[in-house]
Amino acid sequence: MGLIITDNQHYSSIADAIRTKLGTNEAFLPAEMASAIMSISGGGGITPSGTYSVSSNGTFDITNYASVDVDVHPAHEEYIQKYTSANALTTFTDSSATTVVYGAFAYTSSLNTVSFPEATTIGNYAFAYCYNLRTISFPKVKTINTYAFQYCSSMNYALTSANFPSLTGTLGGYAFRGCQYLTGVSLPNITSLGAQTFSACSRITYVNLPNVTSIGAGAFSYLTTCSEYSLPKLTYVASNAFTSNWALETLTLPAATTISAYAFRYCSSLMSLYLTGSTVPTLNKSAFLNMPFSVSVNNVYGSIYVPSSLYATYSTATNWTVYKDRLVSIT
Repeated sequence: MGLIITDNQHYSSIADAIRTKLGTNEAFLPAEMASAIMSISGGGGITPSGTYSVSSNGTFDITNYASVDVDVHPAHEEYIQKYTSANALTTFTDSSATTVVYGAFAYTSSLNTVSFPEATTIGNYAFAYCYNLRTISFPKVKTINTYAFQYCSSMNYALTSANFPSLTGTLGGYAFRGCQYLTGVSLPNITSLGAQTFSACSRITYVNLPNVTSIGAGAFSYLTTCSEYSLPKLTYVASNAFTSNWALETLTLPAATTISAYAFRYCSSLMSLYLTGSTVPTLNKSAFLNMPFSVSVNNVYGSIYVPSSLYATYSTATNWTVYKDRLVSIT
């Protein structure tokens, strides 16, 4: 091995970097530098201003933090340095932040209460895998991004305007996937869903999304106890949208124009599908795989109810001819 030569300037530069990261003026001997580097718990580079308080039960209140023009709110940097390893945080309040940044609280398994009265955006993975998160306050949030609350399995209530009174637009993909104790969804201002937004929310019993026009792949997959959907404006039914909705017996889609692959796969109880719109939807040939329109249940097949004015068109339309015997004309 060759001889590695250094000098005082190199040591001085290393010491300056350590001081910057730790926010200190302390001097370091070469022999002390390794342990000093090991003591750096976060990315550093941001020095919080204002005041904060941390109580013995893990509550972190940064209401009085001064705002700064940085990508990461200083409170979150302080949070990362203090709690990521110990994971002792149970309650968090921020009265000034307008964004909950990417992954800010991901995997914080003890966190059960959060309040962001001024936040308008919840970033990707912001609360993902916060298994004990239950009490939330987001009165001004308009946007929830992907994976934001994935596997927050203690949220044992319905998502409504009471939880998110300002929520609008698109709800991010996977945003609530695996929130298995959610009981329902009623969000009147949401217009579209990303992929698997509510996948595996196995205790949701109803969905009311009156202004949603499109949903991503698997958006409602594995909602195994959901028996009631209100989707009057849904035009695009994505692949696997309702896969394994075992409790669903009747569904009405007044505006459907596209039904994609495997959309209703394994919906073993869906015996009545009402397609009451003014056009025949484009149908993928595998949309009804392994459900009562393609496989009999106790020698009984399901029925697809269509307007009498379109009955003949359905009977001859591409991929609909296979289900000609399942069509029922309604006025």
